[in-house]
Parts: sequence; structure tokens; C-alpha cells
Amino acid sequence: MEAGHGGAIFVYPSALYGKAGVSADLDAGFSASSIADTAYHVHVTGCTFDGNVAKSGNGGGMAVASMGSVKLKDSVFRRCEAALGGGVAAFDASLLRISGSTLHSCSASASGGGVVAGTAAVVTLDGSVLDNCTAGRQGGGVATTGTSALAMVGWCRLTLSSPR
Repeated sequence: MEAGHGGAIFVYPSALYGKAGVSADLDAGFSASSIADTAYHVHVTGCTFDGNVAKSGNGGGMAVASMGSVKLKDSVFRRCEAALGGGVAAFDASLLRISGSTLHSCSASASGGGVVAGTAAVVTLDGSVLDNCTAGRQGGGVATTGTSALAMVGWCRLTLSSPR
């Protein structure tokens, strides 16, 4: 499946746009934020994103935009592609937390083969693995642009990730 932004999922502040190609049970994997955890609009747990594409856009597997926020947990992004953020892209003051997840063989034609944080986005990687991700220009595993921020907490492993 090819899309403009978010090959499988595009999160905009108050909406979740799902697309074909997510190989997880949507009822089990996605939920709106609960009253106890209002910092995140969308929670994604235990899902697999395989071969999703946003060729000319952002976030091959998922894109988070315009102050949207997502908590990804125990999920896999494999062979996803985009111009920016082959696996996942966060931009426009968005909040993204990736915990216990794996991004494998994701690619970006420009920056952030695995993950890109752009335009005031805040991205936290916690106990996650980025393996064999590539980018055409910079950040095979992870790239930050402009005023974005990246935090790596717990243990994180980036292996064989490089610009092409």
C-alpha cells in the first residue's frame, strides 16, 4: 500500500486514519487514550507493520502530525519505506514514544531510515532495536531535523544502520 503520509497509519490530533497492510488485529492493537494517560492520543501495542510505503511522504509505517501523540509498544516495523522516516515519522510538534519495539530493514530516500523527528517533534526510544535501516542522505537509523528532540532511554540498539 502506498500513501502520502503514514503508509499504514496517519495520526492527526483527534483522528486515526488506518490503511490496509497492518497485519495485526486492530481491535487488540489500537485504542484511544484513556483518562489516566491523556498525554497520548493513540496507543499501538503488539502490531506488525510490514512493507508499508509512503514513497513521497513521511512515515512508511506510521506518521504522527500536528501535535498528535502516539505511544508504540512491543511492535514491529519491517521493510517500510518513505521519503522521511522509513518506519515512523513525527513532525509538527508531535509526541512519539517507541518502547520495546523493532524497526528492521526500513528505508528513507532522504533522512531517517528507521525514525525521523522533524519540526519540533519529541521522540523517545526506550528499549528498542533499529536494525539494517538505511537513508539516502542522513540518519540511517534515526534522524532529527530543525528544532526536534530525541531521547534514548533504557537500552537501545542500532545495528547496520547507515546512510546509503
